[in-house]
Parts: sequence; structure tokens; C-alpha cells
Amino acid sequence: MRKDEERRAAQVEIDAIVALSLGVTADELCMIYRTQFPVMRRYDQEDRFDANGREVPKDVMKLQAKLRDGEELSVADRTWVHPQSGVEYVFEYPFRQLDREADMRKAYARFGDDSLRAERRLRCNEKSEEKGPSIVETPTH
Repeated sequence: MRKDEERRAAQVEIDAIVALSLGVTADELCMIYRTQFPVMRRYDQEDRFDANGREVPKDVMKLQAKLRDGEELSVADRTWVHPQSGVEYVFEYPFRQLDREADMRKAYARFGDDSLRAERRLRCNEKSEEKGPSIVETPTH
């Protein structure tokens, strides 16, 4: 997972899986996020991701905030050099705000559906084992 958006999605999926395993509902998971993680929630409201899934740096977002609706930053203004690596990045429009609660609900539903299907398969397997091996008659020639 090289991109910020991919790492964030993995965190959301882990939260949903843990909630399911603990019997926490999707509504309760979202309530926990809202009430117990205000700093993370504030970051989620401030952070923007570009078309390539990279988190847009605060410096670029400050420039973006000065523009009027419909205006876009130049490529030069969207270019940022990572301070440690010296790698240059150009952040591509559109800049998007992600919705952690909506993403948690989607992950919860997806993994919940997967776990229900797995549980049904397990029950079917247990029932077929209780019946014993099936006997298949082969025709004699």
C-alpha cells in the first residue's frame, strides 16, 4: 500500500472487521469514531486526496483556499517536493474529501455479507458431515 488513500482504506477495513468480530454495529462504530476520536475526525475533515490517491499537502491546500470557485492552481503551484526524499510530486485534480463514516459503513456491510456467506457455508458443511458420506451407486456393466 503505497498511496495514502490505500492505507486509509485498509485502516477503515480493519476497523470494520474488528467491529464485526466484537459484535459492534455499524452505527455504534460510527458513534465511537465521532465521540472518541475527535482529532482524527478533524483531520478527516481537513484532509484532501488527489486523483492519484495521494494526500494533498497543507501548503498546496492553503494556495487552493485562496482561489475563487472554478479557479484551479497552476501545475507549478500543485508541485511539491518531499522534504526528506527530495521527490517531486504534482497533485492532480480533483481534490477530494473522503467520508470515513460512509466508508466504514460500506466496509462493514461488505465484510458482514462475506462473514454471513462463510457462516452459511460452514453450517452447510456441518450438516452434510452429520449425514455421513454420500453413497453414489455406480452402474455395473
